[in-house]
Amino acid sequence: MSQLLLSVIICTYNRGKDILSRCLDSLTMQQLPESYFEVIVVDNNSTDATKEIVSAYLNKFGNWRYVFEGSQGLSYARNRGCKEARGSYLVYIDDDTIVPPEYLTKVRDVIVTYEPDIFGGPIYPYYVTRKPKWFKDSYQIRKYEEYSCFSKTCRVTGCNFIIRKELLENLGMFDVDLGMKGDRIGLGEEAKVLDDYRRKTPPSEQRVYYSLECKVLHLVPDYKMKLSYVLLRQYHVGKMSMKLSPRNVLREVIELPLRIVLYTIKGVRSKDYVETLRNISFQLGIISGAFNLNKNKRRQFH
Repeated sequence: MSQLLLSVIICTYNRGKDILSRCLDSLTMQQLPESYFEVIVVDNNSTDATKEIVSAYLNKFGNWRYVFEGSQGLSYARNRGCKEARGSYLVYIDDDTIVPPEYLTKVRDVIVTYEPDIFGGPIYPYYVTRKPKWFKDSYQIRKYEEYSCFSKTCRVTGCNFIIRKELLENLGMFDVDLGMKGDRIGLGEEAKVLDDYRRKTPPSEQRVYYSLECKVLHLVPDYKMKLSYVLLRQYHVGKMSMKLSPRNVLREVIELPLRIVLYTIKGVRSKDYVETLRNISFQLGIISGAFNLNKNKRRQFH
């Protein structure tokens, strides 16, 4: 293991001073000595004052760097961060995330104790404006295990995603066809890395760890508390989580009306109509993902 243990990578696009500064400020308050980590801010073709914002931190901290990546897309930015990194482990956090002062210390402790290949922890929401009455914290909480452990099934979310640098390079990096591209919603780039790892690594050799102690806070801005966004994201989650074989697509289509009726009845009884719409959006995403899989597999034979 190299002397520099961690490369903290923040990929950013037009976040503005308040959001980005909250993230960067939280990294300045880490309890872990600076000799253990570096901070790399990857500016993904921003048109605002991102470079000037980051420069203020570069003047204060010798272990911080600014990198510009002109190819639009979060996966391009994450891959650039990997190429620039000097640490053995890459710590990916989003530019609208706040990390507690003990976060990097907890990350180091997990590495020293368990030597995982990939790991992460829970994501909890934080707000700077009042949320609508119908909006639940659970819509934004990402927690995949009830206790810290090695897991063959847990997910690891992109705004709290830690991976060995050498492993990411061997897996082929993040898929540039997936993930956010500017303001356009996109998901699944870190999920594909995790799924590729599990597919290529024998179960007995897999080292994916989930740590409840390595938690972060993720901003929920106003636009994410609009019903249209909530439903669109749920659709994309369903699309990316699709696990069906193409032969089951027809069954899903046939069963969809029944599921819609059942979700509607449940929503009426509980008066939770938003949850009903979220469930329906998720199912529509699954079907869309199944059709895409079917179409892609057909192309492989032509």
